Amino acid sequence: MSVPSAQEKPSKTLDFEKQVYDSVHGYIGITEVERAIIDTSVFQRLRRIRQLGLSDFVYPGATHSRFAHSIGSMFVMDKIAHRLIEDEFLQENDLQDLRLAALLHDVGHFPFSHLVENVMKKRHGDQGKHEKLSSHIIKKTEIKEKIMNAGYDSEKISAIVERRHENKLFSYLLSSDLDVDRIDYLIRDAHHTGVAYGFVDVDRLIRTMTVNKKTRAQLAIAQKGRQAIENFLIGRYHMYQSVYYHKTTMAFELMMEKIYDGLLEEKFDGAPDLKDILKFDQNDLAKYDDFSVWHQMINYDGDSGFLKELIKMLTERQPIKLVYQEPSLAMSKEKSSIWRVLLVPRQKKMLSQDSGVEEEWIFVSEPPPVELIISGEKETAIYVERDGDYSPLVDDDTSIAHHLKDFRYFTPRLYTKKQYVENLKKSLKSCLDLNSS
Repeated sequence: MSVPSAQEKPSKTLDFEKQVYDSVHGYIGITEVERAIIDTSVFQRLRRIRQLGLSDFVYPGATHSRFAHSIGSMFVMDKIAHRLIEDEFLQENDLQDLRLAALLHDVGHFPFSHLVENVMKKRHGDQGKHEKLSSHIIKKTEIKEKIMNAGYDSEKISAIVERRHENKLFSYLLSSDLDVDRIDYLIRDAHHTGVAYGFVDVDRLIRTMTVNKKTRAQLAIAQKGRQAIENFLIGRYHMYQSVYYHKTTMAFELMMEKIYDGLLEEKFDGAPDLKDILKFDQNDLAKYDDFSVWHQMINYDGDSGFLKELIKMLTERQPIKLVYQEPSLAMSKEKSSIWRVLLVPRQKKMLSQDSGVEEEWIFVSEPPPVELIISGEKETAIYVERDGDYSPLVDDDTSIAHHLKDFRYFTPRLYTKKQYVENLKKSLKSCLDLNSS
């Protein structure tokens, strides 16, 4: 569906049924259909899913939920949409659809946020992404009924969430280098962890936001807002360094991923696979949260001594220990390094035999490289408007983004149980000539 012409008049305005107070944004207005959706058991489940997985093991204040983030994303969408309505890139009757998409974009998140999702993606590819489950929930549960009863289209909301809507601007508002999801989670995560890097001038960003008039799709920033957008991008990078890829957080996350994957292998009831989740009725789905997985996990009574020990370590906050790391910046998407040999099964087996450390206690972490400033997708890139012309921010050679655009931040690490650290360090040197750091 194309964007309505500027001559069309808005068909409706939104009436707020109530106001809720958010620690990040202040008062947020909620419409009748939004309240109906929020009050469903499936959406209330998000209260019991931590936004940052196990980051509260390192940052005690990081106990905020996907529930708060979803409402916050809706608020940011509202502010940006109103800005674009002023410039006639959107119509006022687009507003509720966009707010609903922002509200529901994470409704399909798995417990512990990206931890269980990583397990699902390894097993099921793109079908294991939380956006797919969000779309399923929007179209197959009581949420569909709430949307349809209010006169809106659940398929349209689902299409926006999955970035397949005909109007690309709708999708880019929810998923691009400058989207409502990133804006909210960056400032929310900074607020709750106390890490100052994520505090950005969101009001300045929104006031200077526009759309590429040539395509009427890509988001753009006026020239006067360039510093604000650069601060936002660099702040996001620092949050990855300080919070998201913190070495101890990553240790706990590796443990949880290994536990969940092991429980799946044993077909343990407390760790359902994707095919089982898709068969859940809404009552079962509403119960699938951090707490249910924790409860089932600590009651594990299977035969694996490894899983039992790992679960005990996790519940007592005893992380696996860092043996080796190779964080770096590189000007390529794929870092060429001797480190990568550790990802080859036979090399891991050799390291195990030389060190005497069982393979299951050798944890290799290679999270996706962080694009330091901006992604390589031209369609979702941030554009800068100058004198009626639009160009990607990274093409401006006076911008720091231009000079850092090719850099990727890599954080490969090797972990093991505390008593095995020295043995692995010696084997890394003797087998691979790697000195631990």
